[in-house]
Amino acid sequence: MSATRSATNANSVSNSVIASPRSASRTASRPAPAPLLLTVADVAHMLAIGKTAVYHLIWNGELTPIRIGRSVRFTVTDIEDFIAQRHDHST
Repeated sequence: MSATRSATNANSVSNSVIASPRSASRTASRPAPAPLLLTVADVAHMLAIGKTAVYHLIWNGELTPIRIGRSVRFTVTDIEDFIAQRHDHST
């Protein structure tokens, strides 16, 4: 009985190993979806400023965050609009 169980376990393990590369290649070829919301650190990186400067922009009303509990998030569109409003068109 244990020999049968071992053979069954070996077959299921080999089947899962065989299936893994195929499913892994499918997921690896798909690009990761862009995040819907950005963190303060994400925005700081995008704007090449520090996180404290992002908080100052919030406190000054220049950036409007989405608050989820105590977390602060931003939409990509809001940050793109912020950049577009401050873009120097004279050059």
